[in-house]
Amino acid sequence: FDVAWSLENTRLLERDLSAMVLRSLADDVEAATGERPTGAVITVPAYYNDRQRRATRRTCEIAGLEPPAAIEMFGAFFMKFFRSGGYAGLLRCQGDTLRAWLTGVNDLHTHLKSVVNDNFSFPELWCTDDFGPEAEDGSFILHYMSPRGGGALSFLVVGIAKDSAQYYFDHTITMDLLSSQGDDGAEDTSWRIKITGRQVEGEDD
Repeated sequence: FDVAWSLENTRLLERDLSAMVLRSLADDVEAATGERPTGAVITVPAYYNDRQRRATRRTCEIAGLEPPAAIEMFGAFFMKFFRSGGYAGLLRCQGDTLRAWLTGVNDLHTHLKSVVNDNFSFPELWCTDDFGPEAEDGSFILHYMSPRGGGALSFLVVGIAKDSAQYYFDHTITMDLLSSQGDDGAEDTSWRIKITGRQVEGEDD
């Protein structure tokens, strides 16, 4: 249940008070730099349940600080770090198309689970055909389901998918969000992926 406080005859929930703190911090940043921040990376403890994670995300939205592109950028950085750590060959063998490659991430999770911690829960990715009204030649639906809930972690998937599309297949892609895990009863987060072009230059290993 939500706990509420009254302030000057205004009923405030926990997320409202937290949003006031975030807005105050944003005001301080603007005063110091002259620019208003539009995003913030907010972390939560691993033991938070879905309700607490959604409340944290809602707090950011109330404060005007949407989950930022910084998390997506970290997903791309993560792939570069993984390739430089000796996994470049393994990653290249995950599939001969972007759709197959993304599905092959599950095999990588299986490998990591045996190396890191057998009790660690990894998210699952899979792809389905695109039969929606926005479907185009080559478009497909990417699904992501995390045992810890969707939340901000889904932005990592966007960064990973875009970086891998460019690096392994010379594709530029768009990802249109269709559903978010936990919102409106959705069991997974999903995107429509469209291939919009080909990159001419690749990235150095």
